[in-house]
Amino acid sequence: MHELCRIENLLRRDGNGVLVTLIRTEGSTYRKAGAKLFLSRSGAEVGAISGGCIETAIRTEADRLFAGGSNRLFVVDTTRDGDLVFGSGSGCPGRLHLLFERMSSESEHGVVTFAAESVRQRRRVVLATSVSAGAGKAAFTTDDSRSSFAGAELDAAVERTARSVQSTGIVTHEWNGSGVEVFYDVIEPPHLLAVCGAGGDALPLISMAAECGFDVIVIDPREALAAPARFPAAGRILLSHPDRLRDCLMLDERTAAVVMTHNYFLDLACLDWLMGTAARYIGVVGSRTRFTSLVRDVSRSAGAEAGRIFGPAGLDIGSETASEIALSILAEAKAVLTGRSGASMTACRPQPLVGATD
Repeated sequence: MHELCRIENLLRRDGNGVLVTLIRTEGSTYRKAGAKLFLSRSGAEVGAISGGCIETAIRTEADRLFAGGSNRLFVVDTTRDGDLVFGSGSGCPGRLHLLFERMSSESEHGVVTFAAESVRQRRRVVLATSVSAGAGKAAFTTDDSRSSFAGAELDAAVERTARSVQSTGIVTHEWNGSGVEVFYDVIEPPHLLAVCGAGGDALPLISMAAECGFDVIVIDPREALAAPARFPAAGRILLSHPDRLRDCLMLDERTAAVVMTHNYFLDLACLDWLMGTAARYIGVVGSRTRFTSLVRDVSRSAGAEAGRIFGPAGLDIGSETASEIALSILAEAKAVLTGRSGASMTACRPQPLVGATD
């Protein structure tokens, strides 16, 4: 489930809280602008700004808002020499500009609820939030919106920007003779994982993907396997042969599919269907010999370019168990969906460590 949807669930349950949003970063930081942490008055939390090194300071600031304080901007600076010993101790020199908002009014709830529901519907959302206290909050999709911005002129300017902005960041608008900074958070739909096959080895893959924020669909025509009770982490379970999905299930380019029915002809039917979709990653579980045969046969039947098919699915990390295989598959799928190499972060390091030798 997307982080914003988890935040909205907790907000709806507890009624109020403090939403902390990372709106600007400088230097080395754990997460990028747009990261969120919601703290409920009950003590429950959803999301994360860092790996835990600055959360104590964040909770202290949130308590001030719970005590009646106003929305405010708070800067965490870990670039100072004394921070490693006397400060957060993170060892990551950077500055995090955090916006603290009390979420207690119906208008605020409405904007967040609208944005979360749009994400659940796999729609792109732009969440616009005034950095200046009291100016407003809004959410925009391609054809709908919710807004609590004060003033028609500012509201119109925010909407024009939101409908054209391509990346997360801050824009300054002129309003009432002064500049109003508005943070635009571009939220893409979650990645979708379509798991074709409901065998036992699909269980860890589905659970792991859901934990990582993927929307998950399980597809299998075998009633004994495609039982909802077996896959509580899946958003949808379709008891269907892939041939019947051509006109009723559209997979977009933010989709990864894994074929693991362990039945050759059913796998072939799944591949034949998937090659007609926009799914960016199509992984096949099984031996290399079997994979070669499937690609040959699907190319004949579909007449399709088979470059999107990966097999045997997964990165080469020495996987043996079902959970290890799931880890390697999900890592490969994520790399393809985000346009990354899947290489070690050590290999991606621009410079050698100090004192390193050849």
